[in-house]
Amino acid sequence: MMKKFLAYFGFAVIEALLLFKNTESIAYPIAVILALVGIFYTVKHFNRNSLIITGLIVMLSLSAMLIMDWTTIFIAKKLIILLLILLVVENGQALHVQNMRSELYRYLIVVKTTLLASFKALNYAQQMLTKHIKNPHIKYILLGLIISLPLGSIVVALLSSADPMFARITEGGFGWLLHGINLFNLIELPLHIIFFYMVAYGYVWNFKHQPVVTKTYQAKGSSVIAITFTAVLALIYALFSLIQIAGLVHFKAGQVNYAAFAREGFFQLLAVSTLNLLVIIISVEFFHQHKLLDILLYIISGNTFILIGSSLTRMVLYVQAYHLTWLRLFVLWFLIVLTAWLIGAIIYVRKRRGLFLKFTLLSFAGCYVIFALSNPNLQVVKYNMANHVPQKPTDMTYYQAVQIEDIFATLARQPQNIAAKRFVEQRRSWVLATPPQNLLHFNLAVYQAQHAARSLK
Repeated sequence: MMKKFLAYFGFAVIEALLLFKNTESIAYPIAVILALVGIFYTVKHFNRNSLIITGLIVMLSLSAMLIMDWTTIFIAKKLIILLLILLVVENGQALHVQNMRSELYRYLIVVKTTLLASFKALNYAQQMLTKHIKNPHIKYILLGLIISLPLGSIVVALLSSADPMFARITEGGFGWLLHGINLFNLIELPLHIIFFYMVAYGYVWNFKHQPVVTKTYQAKGSSVIAITFTAVLALIYALFSLIQIAGLVHFKAGQVNYAAFAREGFFQLLAVSTLNLLVIIISVEFFHQHKLLDILLYIISGNTFILIGSSLTRMVLYVQAYHLTWLRLFVLWFLIVLTAWLIGAIIYVRKRRGLFLKFTLLSFAGCYVIFALSNPNLQVVKYNMANHVPQKPTDMTYYQAVQIEDIFATLARQPQNIAAKRFVEQRRSWVLATPPQNLLHFNLAVYQAQHAARSLK
């Protein structure tokens, strides 16, 4: 038992040291891979689908060391958490899924049991200390130190805001003692260790003690209700789709401004497309099956494809009229994902059973791996330079809107572009001032930017 406790605690220490204020570097994929190795070693029973999920987790973690786009990395990290939950569900006991509601219930059970088991980790640690530490005073001291961590962080934060001198001392660090260590770090690091210990214990416990879930949900609503509202929606969408097709075919630039046409209604169409997907799923989940209802859902699905196509056309026109940004690229990417989800929904309507939530998560994660590893900021700059090359030194808005490290090396190789040259000159000193990277802080985008800055004459 003590070996098991030391294994959990040792893992927590390693993870906390790797990721402490260092989550946009090679340390992040190393920490993720170590966690997966620990899971596989502890659990020792996985099905084939787990390999796909594990591969997606590893590839998503690589984005933290390849780019410096915090938004892209943030979404990747949240996806990793969802995939870890899916990994538990995929290896659960007696998983009986009749429809999406029973599938969602299974996910919620996993989250609930993991959270509860994480708090059991504290009781497990207390039992180990009680069993192996005979002197009660040592146990009381350790307990007091643990309690002092959250209280100390609150007190230090309040005192730092109250007195500038105290803030400079705590934030400036104890350079005379340990380089780079300050009072906040001394409090935060143990908290991170406790957090990782609790998560590791709760996650592994969930693998081995999952409850048998047999709860299912049956569609009880009358199909007449669903047929009625889907028929009305189908007529509205059919009329709108005909107008859209005629408008795109007979579109004349002289009558309507391209940018105005693209900007007006894009997000409304995107919202309607997403709403249609929800209507299809709700109709399948809550109402009895009927052939006419299935036909109407197929019609709505077809009209939704037209709405997605119209949204895509409007966004492309808008990008052509102005320029590409990270958000516009993300929206174009999401339209592709939405199309994949809609295809899955059509199959779900036909079969009336299956792991639709699993499909949506894996398809989203798989597409996002391509999006994240392609370095979206770099793709934005490459497109804009090829199609909207600014020549005025002041016209650098789309350069300044993205992370410097992701684009600096590319712009440094474009001396003929006046705006790019000006941007590189202004940012070169900032890139060179970035502290040199050690092995655990390595980030490819930062390395390329620093190398390009040093190469400039």
